[in-house]
Amino acid sequence: MIATIDEALAFLSGFHDAYVRACIADDAEVSSEAPRESPRTWWAALLPYFWDMNPVLNYGHRVGADGRQVLLVAAPPVFLVHEYQHKTRGQAFQVFVGDHKPDASTYKYCVHVKPIEGHGLRIVAQTLACFVCRTTGQLNLRSPPFNARRFQLGDRCPECKGSGWLRQPREAPGALVEVRTLMAPADPDHLAHYEQAAQNL
Repeated sequence: MIATIDEALAFLSGFHDAYVRACIADDAEVSSEAPRESPRTWWAALLPYFWDMNPVLNYGHRVGADGRQVLLVAAPPVFLVHEYQHKTRGQAFQVFVGDHKPDASTYKYCVHVKPIEGHGLRIVAQTLACFVCRTTGQLNLRSPPFNARRFQLGDRCPECKGSGWLRQPREAPGALVEVRTLMAPADPDHLAHYEQAAQNL
């Protein structure tokens, strides 16, 4: 099957809605005194969105005005989409999104989506924006403190090996065929990546 960027975005929007519902359900289950379900309800609800990988929940809390724990989860902002075509592995999308928290405005994940024959679109990988170089691939003034005896500003980032992203898939996605910009991230380093991608429009 061949999918469009709009279809990939609609698929991911459905996943994010399901993810938020899963976090709310899981938080309620954790907070209750009832025995936890096995297999967990949220896991079964999210599994159809993935291919050859398992879903994971990641949410936090804050203390509300009444002193109670308030769940922090929301559908993330979507900043940018890359569409690729590989001569043997076919079509793939990389969707750059923020964190699943209210008011998120910077890169957090790059979600890799592929059409799987007979199954539709599926999430096949999820890479994490490098927290050391902030997706630049190099140590910079915004990087956390590093060993000055071993590294200097401008050196290749030792955490992501210069890719800017953690947990990168081993296989290259292919040739870039389309870019769609949706919303500029607030972080200056992420914005530089976004604006560079926009030049390929």
